[in-house]
Amino acid sequence: MTRHDVEDDAQTSTEPSVKELVDAIKDDLTHLVKSQIALAKAEADADKKEATSVGIFGIGAAVLAFFSTFLLLMGFGFGLEAAGLWRWLAFLVAGVFLLVVAGVLGLLAKSRISRMHKLARTKAATQITKQALRPSPPE
Repeated sequence: MTRHDVEDDAQTSTEPSVKELVDAIKDDLTHLVKSQIALAKAEADADKKEATSVGIFGIGAAVLAFFSTFLLLMGFGFGLEAAGLWRWLAFLVAGVFLLVVAGVLGLLAKSRISRMHKLARTKAATQITKQALRPSPPE
């Protein structure tokens, strides 16, 4: 055995083989992907719990606002009655006022809907993808 052979044997015994390196990279990537998935699941669970509590509080606020609207309208009607209107006329004015507010809100919603882009960017991207995937005509 020559000196060169001894040095080669020493180097090969301490350095990992290509297969071992590929296996180590594969294991590291697998661990990384699994860790990212676990992190995403943990974040999603935390967000789900937060969204649930936000939803409960939001529904509670909406219900209370809905019922308080009746009290405000009754107060408005009785206030008009105290100002000298007949009771039926006072509540009729309160009802008409409520319908006017609802109409204004409905018109605002209608104008906002007409200004929406209606997925214009998605439609444009879909058309570009369709054209890119369409086979070119033979020449």
